[in-house]
Amino acid sequence: MNLKEAKEHGIDAGDCAVFYCEVSDVDRREASCDCKDEQVCEECLTQAAFDSEMNARDFTPFEFLAHDINGSSPSDRADGLWLAYDAGVALGIKQGLKERLKEIKKAARIEERLATKS
Repeated sequence: MNLKEAKEHGIDAGDCAVFYCEVSDVDRREASCDCKDEQVCEECLTQAAFDSEMNARDFTPFEFLAHDINGSSPSDRADGLWLAYDAGVALGIKQGLKERLKEIKKAARIEERLATKS
């Protein structure tokens, strides 16, 4: 594995983390945002996505990626690969946030319109 591949794996992981994460009250508190119950802001969604990605590291298929990175030779090269992976995760989350926030805002507008029609 090279640095580019490690970063690409990180970007994919970050993007998936944003797409699949759910924002909890804990995420809202840790992000120190002012969101109310069901609201979602960029800060709490970012917190939830990073938490989700870290949690995913405990499960397969992440173990295979970790094995590839840690097994690279020379062994000191693994540190650079992990840095590239982590940078990719941050980039993937940043990119995924834009799309997810658009979807959330669109859903909120639809709900608002439906509520005014009732």
